[in-house]
Amino acid sequence: PPHADPVGPRTFNHVHIIVNKLDESKEFYGKLLGAKFQHTFTKNIHSVVLPGNGGWISLDDGTTQTDPEKKNKLGHFAIGIERFNPQETAAAIRKALPNLKVEGDNPKARSVFVYDPNGIRVQLMAKEDNGSQ
Repeated sequence: PPHADPVGPRTFNHVHIIVNKLDESKEFYGKLLGAKFQHTFTKNIHSVVLPGNGGWISLDDGTTQTDPEKKNKLGHFAIGIERFNPQETAAAIRKALPNLKVEGDNPKARSVFVYDPNGIRVQLMAKEDNGSQ
């Protein structure tokens, strides 16, 4: 049966993450993904944009959008990589961020994982991966 598609989602737009270290987070995502500072929404919320119109990341060190019980936590988010190769991706990360622990860099890995300065898990994978593998 056909599935409902009421708003026509097609691409990643942005993810809003709560961070403890705003400046370090901006630098981390710049080095890891080539993200550039884009905009300051408030003194506590800044955005960095991914290259090639790939969406953006909203970094919030004011916890303005966390629910009062602190149950709303982000497990991870994934970034699609052009011509993904786990070993090449891991090597590029180690070059940009030499002290960062990189997980999943074996030749058959579907993803490579790192943690940002706030402990948020970042998954890097083929942009064509639709989650059905």
